[in-house]
Amino acid sequence: MLVDQVRARTTPQRDFRRAHIVLLVAGGCPAWRVAAIVRVDVSTVLRWRDRYAREGLAGLEDRPRSGRPPLYGPEVRLRIVTTATSTPPRPYDG
Repeated sequence: MLVDQVRARTTPQRDFRRAHIVLLVAGGCPAWRVAAIVRVDVSTVLRWRDRYAREGLAGLEDRPRSGRPPLYGPEVRLRIVTTATSTPPRPYDG
């Protein structure tokens, strides 16, 4: 089974799992069987099947999640990353 090779919940694995669900359903596999193959709940299969039917590939993408907005904007974050990954200055030999 393909899904045994993919267990992590990172973005590529989530995409793989969702596409696998949609392909199995499109191939005529019933939702309960897809759930058993992919090792998810039947409601998960139905969610991705329905979202794909309504929205196509865009329906398989993550929805925006609620939560606290970022504290710093992209410019500040870029400066922090640049500073943190740059070579430190040489100490003064004075």
